[in-house]
Amino acid sequence: MKSGIMTYCLKNALPESERNMENLIRVAGEEGFDLEIYYPDLRQGDEDIRKSAESARKLANECGVRIFALGMDARIGDVNQELAAQNMEKLKKSLETADILGAEVMCFAAIDSQPVPPEQTNPQFGMLFDRTLPYMVEQMQELADEAAGRGLNTALLNHCFLVYLGIHQRWISLLTDRPNAGACVDPGNYFYYTYGSEEPVRETRLCAEHAKLVRVGDWNVASDHEMVERYRSAPRGEGRMFNCTGAILGEGEVDHESCFKALADAGYDGFASLKVAGTSELGPMEAVRISMSNLSEMLHRA
Repeated sequence: MKSGIMTYCLKNALPESERNMENLIRVAGEEGFDLEIYYPDLRQGDEDIRKSAESARKLANECGVRIFALGMDARIGDVNQELAAQNMEKLKKSLETADILGAEVMCFAAIDSQPVPPEQTNPQFGMLFDRTLPYMVEQMQELADEAAGRGLNTALLNHCFLVYLGIHQRWISLLTDRPNAGACVDPGNYFYYTYGSEEPVRETRLCAEHAKLVRVGDWNVASDHEMVERYRSAPRGEGRMFNCTGAILGEGEVDHESCFKALADAGYDGFASLKVAGTSELGPMEAVRISMSNLSEMLHRA
């Protein structure tokens, strides 16, 4: 496996005035990092995104930086036809952007929570995962077929509260049944979105054979006392039961090393992309350097 970093992560280590794509690529080149570009970071004002992608790839080649993935902000999973069509249009167009960048894979998430059943005028609850599967599988197949013409893989991220477990990604991958469609495995998200109660290693094993990309971020969890105090002090309806803060990779509570071993055992040899670097007394860029060094060492041992 190979290490890389999301522009989303790297930009937070730079002064706010320097968080543009040119600087991100130049810093990546200086540090020896390969990049997953996060779509919103690529957009430069009103410039055609394809032109931005061409400029980014040219500069990346000059700086010796490999752009291995495009991370999207558009989602699959809407059951509302109009919303689904809007997201699918953006995702399909973005396959061209990924191709221009020279990426191997385009990554995206599902919608944040259970969708409202379209046939109910006054729904009392959202649709369970099982009932949303036909919609997600159809959208995954549509994207995968489009991506195949460009030689791209597509990867569904475990994120938020509809698709957040390895078993979710496993079933979607199996039912999609396309060789270029699979999962973006994020062990830290398995931990984060299940309030620390699920085992990231187990969830990683469940979908490791379907992995097309890996994202990495370690977490420290607040104590029960801290969480209770934060919840009580928050405005009504805005408190959170679970509070995590980003940690230097390897210094938090997620057993990434065992997750990497599970992925390697399943035959995954692609990129692991750092999305959370944690903090360091020496500053945010040093936190990135330490986390990236730890990532490389863990991958080597896997």
